This record gives sequence, C-alpha cells and structure tokens, in this order.
Amino acid sequence: GTYTIIITKNNHVTRFYTVVVSDGVAVTQDLKIHLVGDITGDGKVNAVDVARVNAHAKGVKALEGYELDCANANADTKVNAVDVALINAHSKGVKSLW
Repeated sequence: GTYTIIITKNNHVTRFYTVVVSDGVAVTQDLKIHLVGDITGDGKVNAVDVARVNAHAKGVKALEGYELDCANANADTKVNAVDVALINAHSKGVKSLW
C-alpha cells in the first residue's frame, strides 16, 4: 500500500513523505526536517540561508518544494522580502524566529 509519513517538531517545518510498500519487500526511509528558516538543512539559520531566500524574493533563483517551505518564515502563502527580513534578523541574533 501507499502510506504518508508526517514529520513535525516544534520550531521546524513539517515534512510529508510518501512510501510505497509491497508484499515481502522491506522499506527504509530516511527522514529529515529543518528548522524554520534553515533552507540549506545544515541545522542553523545563517547568512547562506539569508542569501538563498533573498535570491528567491528578488526572482534570481527560485526555491522549490521543501526549501521553499523552510524559507516561508512567517507561514503565509508567499516567500518575499518579509521572510528575508525575518531570516536575516534571526541569523544576526536580533530577533529569534522561534
């Protein structure tokens, strides 16, 4: 059958995985979630994440999928200059995202 695994944790971006299981076949699925604002998934929100969200907001290099979800710091329907400001402030220690 087909199963959806939902991974959630405080201060992290929820992630969904779809796993297909066949009779007699073992399935291994690595699971990983990122902190809000941690676009790169390295466990910290820093200047690299700021650069990535800024490039997206300016239309230079689009984020997609889970990276886009991680960049949506204020959890609205878009990633824009507001998210850049929030992630930047967090990375500089000015105002925490969580």
